[in-house]
Amino acid sequence: MARLRKGQWKAPFWGAEKKFITGLDMLGMQNTSVATYGVLVPGLTNLTRRVRYYGFYTWILEQYAKRVGRDSVTEFQKFVRRSELLISYMMADQYPDILGVTGSLYAKGHLIDFPEVIDLAAGADRAEGKKTYWKYSSGAFGQYYQGALTAMRLITTSAHNSKIHVATPEGGRRLCACFEESISESLRERFLHSVEEGRVARSDLEIFAEEFGLTHIPAGSSEQSFYRTLFLGLDFPEADTEHGYHRFRKDTVLLYLSYLNDASRFGEELEFWDTFYTSSWTGNPLAEVLGARGWLYYALNENTQYCLGAFLWHLLVRLEDKRVPLPEMLSILVEEIVAETMGFVTVSDVGELPFRDFSESVHEADDAPFDHVGRIRREGKTKVGTAAARAFVALAHMYAHSAPLFDDLTNYSRSYRMDREGDCLSFFSWMRKHQDLSTRGFLRKLILEKIINRHLEVAMRKMRNRNENTLKFIFEDNRLSLVNTIAPVFTTPRIPSLHFFLEDIGFLEEDSRTLTADGLAVLEGGIDG
Repeated sequence: MARLRKGQWKAPFWGAEKKFITGLDMLGMQNTSVATYGVLVPGLTNLTRRVRYYGFYTWILEQYAKRVGRDSVTEFQKFVRRSELLISYMMADQYPDILGVTGSLYAKGHLIDFPEVIDLAAGADRAEGKKTYWKYSSGAFGQYYQGALTAMRLITTSAHNSKIHVATPEGGRRLCACFEESISESLRERFLHSVEEGRVARSDLEIFAEEFGLTHIPAGSSEQSFYRTLFLGLDFPEADTEHGYHRFRKDTVLLYLSYLNDASRFGEELEFWDTFYTSSWTGNPLAEVLGARGWLYYALNENTQYCLGAFLWHLLVRLEDKRVPLPEMLSILVEEIVAETMGFVTVSDVGELPFRDFSESVHEADDAPFDHVGRIRREGKTKVGTAAARAFVALAHMYAHSAPLFDDLTNYSRSYRMDREGDCLSFFSWMRKHQDLSTRGFLRKLILEKIINRHLEVAMRKMRNRNENTLKFIFEDNRLSLVNTIAPVFTTPRIPSLHFFLEDIGFLEEDSRTLTADGLAVLEGGIDG
């Protein structure tokens, strides 16, 4: 009989080795989160951190078309790669603390090698076996920015070669012209000469930084105005405004500015934008903004998948160094969660109370489920049972809270194509179906169907479609055995990128948390501004 051991099939079965990989999204819920923030914040990604790259790349593409113009992918890529490496060296030399600069680690590490003249060609031009600043052939442009610029209708593929990109006449060339207005002609020529020569004087970096600096968009310039119009305008330029809604990005800008304008809504931690996602739980002063419901849906889905990930984490830790029969493992997990839950809720007889009553009781007692979610990772591996109990309480909170909103959020998420198979609302529907079970019976069913069976289903689907083995445990002979342990993770829904963009276009002060006069004006203008 064929047997699978550590990712390899053992004789007598003949088959190719299939190694286990780490993988993410072990329960298949993150697709909904990704689809949701894709609708709510279109035109930027988690990796497009500085808005001035949009203008820079349209300008570089125009210069390639005008100065080189050859239908050569190699020449095109060399021109783009040298250009962005020059920016990397410039920023690393003059503004080493600025985040979101592509190639900055490479540039910082190699500046010491070039005290007088920097060899751009050495770090940018690709060759067999050569280590350069960026592995991807089209540089950070192709890997990070190309998709966003295309979505914003700023670039398109060349009519002669789909691997060469050009600025669009209606958007890209206009932005290119605005970018050029911010930089003197002599400095532009000096920059391009360095790119063509593949060398730049170290002393020129300071000169370039005065006008090419990624965070130095001139206030009141046509370039600044273009970016503001771009990100406060239609989600997709030339969209049919008579069908559908095309202002989700502007809605998110307004919601985020409103969030920052009320310091009581976020903490003092470095990544204070994290609590923006969950601030929609208690309502928002911009309730008329359609995007607010989208962020509530995102928060529910993201925290639901994180809580279920904590259940999986609990299971995996308890499987370490042992093979356990499935019924026994279910009992171990359920009893531990029930016992831990009783330690921080006021509900009596937790195990026997119907889940519906338990959910309503914890929701009425404390309307702060995300406090429990925030503590899950802090509980740590040694208290993984407590982490799972907090996840259970948070799920009960979210279920009770979302019940009156269920139909509205379902229609909303489907109308704007945010939902994917296995989203939080389908899970809440499952919870409603089984809410009359005792809490102990509910937990047992949840762990079996939504953790164990669901993980096997998702992993087998990935194995079939992608030839990837992401199983975290193996179920064989009615016993569970561990492959590896994985803690729950969140997705990253572009808000850090949006934050940097708002800094760059002058809506936030240097402290990153205070709105400028222009930022306040945008907020006060509301959805019709």
